[in-house]
Amino acid sequence: MWRCGCGRPIGVGGSGRQSVARIASSIQEYKIFMIEVTKTYRLADFREDLKSLYKMTGLQNLPTT
Repeated sequence: MWRCGCGRPIGVGGSGRQSVARIASSIQEYKIFMIEVTKTYRLADFREDLKSLYKMTGLQNLPTT
């Protein structure tokens, strides 16, 4: 039986935290959800991103990182 938990990779920029998170998500067959912030990214965009994340994890019950 697998034990579920969460972790947060820490380190300086360029240390591969994003790569490690992607590999771990791929191994566990989790969907990857990333927010891409741009110059024009606003609070309304953040709310829309959260809505889509909640739909994926709550309504569709998809395991998501």
